[in-house]
Amino acid sequence: MVEEDSLYKSLQKLRLSTSERDIPNHLMEDGWQTRDFGKNRAALRPSPVPWSMHYTQNMNFDAQRGQMFAARLKKMTFQLLEETLSTLQDYVLSGDIDNSSYYIERTREREEQEVLSSTTVYAQQTKNNNGKEESTETEQKEEEKKEEEKKEEVNVPPRKFSVSNHNSILQFAALNGLPCVDLILREVEKEVGRKGLLEYINRGDVITGFTALHFAIFTENKELFLFLLDVGADVEKKDNYFGTPLDYGRMMGRIPRYNPDSPLPTLKSWDIVKKKVIDMSVEQFEGITGTIFTPFLVCGTEYIEELMFSGMSIENPDAEFRNRYVPAIYNESGDERVVLHKIDDVVGYGVFACQDIAEGEYIMRYGGYLNSTDKVQTKSYLMASGLEGVGLDSFKYRNMGGMINHSTDANAESQCIFDRGAEQAVIIAKKNITKGTQILINYSKNYWSKKEMKAGQMKELKNIPPLPL
Repeated sequence: MVEEDSLYKSLQKLRLSTSERDIPNHLMEDGWQTRDFGKNRAALRPSPVPWSMHYTQNMNFDAQRGQMFAARLKKMTFQLLEETLSTLQDYVLSGDIDNSSYYIERTREREEQEVLSSTTVYAQQTKNNNGKEESTETEQKEEEKKEEEKKEEVNVPPRKFSVSNHNSILQFAALNGLPCVDLILREVEKEVGRKGLLEYINRGDVITGFTALHFAIFTENKELFLFLLDVGADVEKKDNYFGTPLDYGRMMGRIPRYNPDSPLPTLKSWDIVKKKVIDMSVEQFEGITGTIFTPFLVCGTEYIEELMFSGMSIENPDAEFRNRYVPAIYNESGDERVVLHKIDDVVGYGVFACQDIAEGEYIMRYGGYLNSTDKVQTKSYLMASGLEGVGLDSFKYRNMGGMINHSTDANAESQCIFDRGAEQAVIIAKKNITKGTQILINYSKNYWSKKEMKAGQMKELKNIPPLPL
């Protein structure tokens, strides 16, 4: 940890106490689910505990794994930006604290000498000009004009060296851990003061918008994560992909998944013998499908790499679409709206509506693993993504959305929207769907390989009658 006289200690005065923080009730302990923590929620009461403490106490960070990923990110950054890195950026990205500190100190000293030298030169020129013989009125005006120009040149200060003006310097420091971050923050504090430092800590990278706290999550550096929280890092700061540091932590499985409004659903299946809907546990679903029930998105470090170096930008998001569907997908996964039914041994399972669904209505999410398209085991459960080289793979991680069958006469469609750091896939009704009807989407011709098309595997499903719900 850092020394007693360090920034860590000095910035503690700027921290908000628990009572001063504006923590909505749903971010308090009442919102936490037993599945997140494996403990009885009632045991956490009655005193409210800041939600960040819950996260930090239940982190699943692997320091060695994080260091390996940090090393890979540094290597890729050097390869991409080698010709454009400043000297200081190079030192910091390399984790060279001694040379970084020396360079900052010497540059500031040299800058002070240049300013002092410029002031001395101007003073000497003024003294010499005052001693000149009288000249004609025209010559005098010309001399005065020149003197004013020189004065302006001298009075314009040279471009001031500033650590904080080096793009992504704090993010580079975060790849090398707390000592490097502490150095940068100390130097920036000298330039902008403590209050300015709070703004700087939450400044995002120019391209991605990732903050230092994002990088602490990516590199699984718990010490750095806690330090940044203590000095004012904002866990709700969104990047250019509408993602917060904790959103990525959840997707990567590094911190508990927070879904206060989405308790683990009770799934439903159709009992062929009793001809009625019965409850199906998550464990039963996983046993039937051989998958891990995932009504949300998960990812590995490969996805973070792709996102970080893709240069992708999200322009003009459809506000109407976002306002209509984004709140819904986080309130419920939609799995409780459908029934799983085994049609036959050839088709396998299908998904049927267990309630009337209106045209344009949100049905459910399509959960899965954000995977490199060249690493998927099969395309059968792969949904295309707006991020080149990445797809939503539900081969191993799946919810009911991954069980929906194909039809060119589909009554539903998949739509994607970038939110919380990833492209969220949403199943929406194309037309009114009555209770008991099978939900179908069009996989499109691009989904099928030539071999599959030749074998007739893209043939339409036979007319499956609705379930008598």
